[in-house]
Amino acid sequence: GARWGLKPVVIIGLLFQILTYGMLYGWDSSWEKRTAIIYVTIAQMFGGIAKDLTKLGGKTVTKLVTPEDKSTRLFKLVSLITGMKNSLKGVGYFLGSALLTWSYEAALGIMIGIIVFFALPVTVFGLEANLGTAKSKNATLSDVFVLDNSRLNWLSLA
Repeated sequence: GARWGLKPVVIIGLLFQILTYGMLYGWDSSWEKRTAIIYVTIAQMFGGIAKDLTKLGGKTVTKLVTPEDKSTRLFKLVSLITGMKNSLKGVGYFLGSALLTWSYEAALGIMIGIIVFFALPVTVFGLEANLGTAKSKNATLSDVFVLDNSRLNWLSLA
């Protein structure tokens, strides 16, 4: 994220979410239990990556757009966004449950549609390309590991 900015991180997160929903389209109820568990676990893995990438982008953007001398404002803004996120998650659970009573495939299609026609365009056209890029050189592994202190290196390895 520090090299390319937050925009690609959020876009990749949204694409992973589309991949997750797409994988769930491939679900087959005739699969053996073991196959089904492995398949759903892999789909959940991609969903978890999607969640983490988009959450990282959202929280980092909030920090970046808030002036340093306004830390109280930042705290209030993060609290507000966290509350909105939890409310939106509740709406998502409700919407998903309601759609599932109608049709599994339609539920997945509508959720993909929300990402494709709302979240992706807002991200692609609404975020600046350089938002979140590092202003200075990133640390390298040799900067992180003090090579002349073996005890510290063993502790870091552990």
